Amino acid sequence: YWLTHFAADPEAYKMVYGIGLHWYLDRFIPPSVLTLLHQNHPDKSIMYTETSINGGFGPKAVDLGSWVRAEAYIHSIIETFTHWTQSYMDWNLAVDLEGGPTMGMPVEGAVIINSTGGEFYKQPIFYAMGHFSKFMPPGARRIQVESNQNTTLGEHNAPIEPAEIVDYGGYGAGQNLNVSPTNPPIPPFVLVPVTVSIATSNPDGSFSVIVYNSKNEPQHVKIEEPNLGSIVVDIEAHSINTFVYWL
Repeated sequence: YWLTHFAADPEAYKMVYGIGLHWYLDRFIPPSVLTLLHQNHPDKSIMYTETSINGGFGPKAVDLGSWVRAEAYIHSIIETFTHWTQSYMDWNLAVDLEGGPTMGMPVEGAVIINSTGGEFYKQPIFYAMGHFSKFMPPGARRIQVESNQNTTLGEHNAPIEPAEIVDYGGYGAGQNLNVSPTNPPIPPFVLVPVTVSIATSNPDGSFSVIVYNSKNEPQHVKIEEPNLGSIVVDIEAHSINTFVYWL
């Protein structure tokens, strides 16, 4: 919407580097919107500038040890990066045990500070995001991955599609969203069980393949590189795995 308005003014459009997006309504909007945005404005960067687990995801701002919340991040990062997004930022590096300090909306964090105990805890979100921040460093370029698994769900265009939210909690297309602090319309994450991946070529000459299995059982996966060979691995249920290689 806004880029279209800026594009109508060539001088203003030249001043725009890109567009910043938040993830909060992504479960209602297909990621193909990002592909369309790129097609219409290929010279502009797409940046996810805020992601957080807030009250819409459950009554607890901080849920120590929650892997479900980590999977929400994994899903979102793979989905957005396979649809032309170039950067992704979490809102909170660290919060206390109540999800603060805050001006009124406590949230989850990758690191939880227990100030009274003099301790800090690395949440599963910390390690989930580490697969991307460590093995897809700045300057990495996404490369094509072809899968024999039919993972195309809904209205998408990219060849690699991550698990999609299938439980919309009654807030589907054409319905009004009554968003309020006391009645958040955000349902729990319910992911279609699939195994998905994303791959990059990295500035140091390495290649990274990140594989995420959202199924309830292990998956037997063959990773093949035409110029190098192949490996066969068992990917544990609800796990994320990264493979790094050099040609």
